[in-house]
Amino acid sequence: MKELFLAGILILTGGACFGNDLFVPGTVTGDNVSIRVGPSLRAEIVGQVGKGQTVNVIASDGEWCAITPPPGLIAWVSAAYLQDGIIIGNRVNVRSGPGISYARLIQLNKGDRPEVRKREGDWVDISMPVDVKLWINARYVALSEGADSIFRSSVPFPSQTQGEGDTISQPAPEREVTLFIPSPTILRPSGTPFLPRSAPSYTPS
Repeated sequence: MKELFLAGILILTGGACFGNDLFVPGTVTGDNVSIRVGPSLRAEIVGQVGKGQTVNVIASDGEWCAITPPPGLIAWVSAAYLQDGIIIGNRVNVRSGPGISYARLIQLNKGDRPEVRKREGDWVDISMPVDVKLWINARYVALSEGADSIFRSSVPFPSQTQGEGDTISQPAPEREVTLFIPSPTILRPSGTPFLPRSAPSYTPS
């Protein structure tokens, strides 16, 4: 029954199934919108999509959309773990660039056959595996009506506030504030003024 219900939603929203992930098509509404390796403006950019292009959205929280890799994106693996186009190690990292400082996208295992493009030094340029999850700013993606009903993703999203354009404005960090109250003048019975040695302070919780 659950499978029939999901299938009905997919038909109504124009969605489809990709591996174990459900997705719905989204239309890009901005020009040169960045595709990133994570749901953050600090995440590396691996490509861009233009206005009118379609992306396959597999999760959304209203601020970011997780998508499958659009055609043409590339990734990199160490040449030491690739022989005759076949991966010869287990848990071999696929990265967003030719070096260990680049973001890890996914891992391949012995016997996998990535689509090899070319070699550059100690790294091999491959077509990005279809199982990689990438991210795009949700304000530039128009989803089919009812698409939210099929998004039941456990992918974590950061709590951020959108600003103008492809930017996100971070709220100022909270910090402890101590309010200093001026020292009161207290008169003794003799009329001699008495000043406390230290001013009282108040620290909000």
